[in-house]
Amino acid sequence: MKHSKSIIVLVLVGVISSLLLVSGYVFVYVPASKDGPLERSLEKSQIQIFSPQDNVTYQGYNVPLNITANNATAKIIYSLNGDENSTYTEELAEEFYWTLGVNSLTVYAFDSEGNIGDCKTIAFTIDLSPKITQQELQSIISYFTSQELSIIAHDDPPKDWRDLGSFLNAGSVQLKTKEELVDFAKTHGITTIHEFISSKHVSFCANLHNNSALPIVYHISFTLS
Repeated sequence: MKHSKSIIVLVLVGVISSLLLVSGYVFVYVPASKDGPLERSLEKSQIQIFSPQDNVTYQGYNVPLNITANNATAKIIYSLNGDENSTYTEELAEEFYWTLGVNSLTVYAFDSEGNIGDCKTIAFTIDLSPKITQQELQSIISYFTSQELSIIAHDDPPKDWRDLGSFLNAGSVQLKTKEELVDFAKTHGITTIHEFISSKHVSFCANLHNNSALPIVYHISFTLS
């Protein structure tokens, strides 16, 4: 009699499983253990980046790296600007060196089995340029013209300078004041200052070719307030 009941139960299970499979579901029979039902944690490793913030411009390098994770996270790995992956530790939080300009930070959360449970990427800007108003901007332009320097305005830096790393990068020298830029221009016989302006930044540049195909860019840069 018990054998007949077991056969009936198995037949019912088989019929129900077939119906669920046809309907697009998979039926899995898991017997309960003598100590109770089987348990498995479904929590995934997760991270949250508190600092830096996405799409924010910071005035200066003093920006902490602050990342938190849930209990399912065994290790946090980060990559800055596409560089090699590194392990995040709390010791990095207050002493982290960012790159001047736009930075891209990607952070991964790994569980104890080495699986990636979460990944986040943010972009932010480190800017050391002093802030000026529109009125101060016009005053700088007037100063250049009073020194018999012509100004050519550009909406954006020439593309070939950016691609070759010359504009405001390895092939550039940042000066501190408008007077320094004028002195440099007059010393080298430069009569034209290039103005590059966007909604947030402005740079005045004097280009020294020095018998080279690419100029060395001497500039002063500001953040518009």
